[in-house]
Amino acid sequence: MGWEEFSKNIRFVVGVGERVKFRTDQWCGDSPLQLTFPSVYGTASNKEASVASSLERLGIEERRSWNVHFIWRPNDCVDEFLRTLGSNLPPTENGDRMRWKLTKNGDFDIRSFYNKLRNPMPIIFPWKEWCEGQVTEYLVATFGDYFTDVKMYIEERSFRRFIEACLEETVIVYVDHLLIQRNYIKEDTIERMRLDEEVLMDFFREYLTVSKVENRVRIMSDLRELASAESLDTFTLIYTNILEHQPDCPPEVVEKLVGLREGIPRKDAKEVVQECKEIYENSFVDGNPPKAGFVFPKVKCLSASKGYLWRKLT
Repeated sequence: MGWEEFSKNIRFVVGVGERVKFRTDQWCGDSPLQLTFPSVYGTASNKEASVASSLERLGIEERRSWNVHFIWRPNDCVDEFLRTLGSNLPPTENGDRMRWKLTKNGDFDIRSFYNKLRNPMPIIFPWKEWCEGQVTEYLVATFGDYFTDVKMYIEERSFRRFIEACLEETVIVYVDHLLIQRNYIKEDTIERMRLDEEVLMDFFREYLTVSKVENRVRIMSDLRELASAESLDTFTLIYTNILEHQPDCPPEVVEKLVGLREGIPRKDAKEVVQECKEIYENSFVDGNPPKAGFVFPKVKCLSASKGYLWRKLT
């Protein structure tokens, strides 16, 4: 996922034309010219030319006109191609602009792209590769290339909001797969979680403030501590601390993590979960469930049981 995915959702409004590729960017019609006129594209003398390089001005006061070069004149498609260009001559020489196809006004919107990425794509989380550190390191490397491309086409404020949304989605997916995986949590699992926190912290604070990154990644650290707790008192203490800054963290999270601990007797596990359920219920203000945060409402493995639990507690 990179510029190729992002570019499917944009089209360009050409002004000067220096930042828009003549054949490979979408600026003329519903698709790039290389797809609309593939036979013409094959005869182009410069396939990477900008729109600006394909325009000329014959006089100071004259309007610009097209000046497109071919290796040879291939067929009658060229005539249709030139007619298409004639009806799409840039009317001004202002700066090139990007229009976002997922919104009505053409302005880039974080939520629209977030939903576009999140909804259609199943996310694969291979356990073996994750334990070896390959998943998180590959992810940040991909993000690095991706952000470099995206940054060229959206304003700084929107760019930072977009990165923040990517970090949040990363944390959500991470928590979800931690809770649904079927392997027992052992020392190497805990160490892998700690290293992943460091990788994400180091990467995202190149783009966001340290406090914002820490605020988003903190739940990963909290769940790592919860997953490594050794006694009832430790479980309840850590869970109480989590509720201070993630008040909507349901006790099912504790239940799932306790179930992934090989050495905890069933009786003790039930006691831990029951104690945490009482802590959660007692944290309600005037009997009202806590305000939803950015993580747990979107963790898929919790959605099926959340309604039942809240009905039971309220």
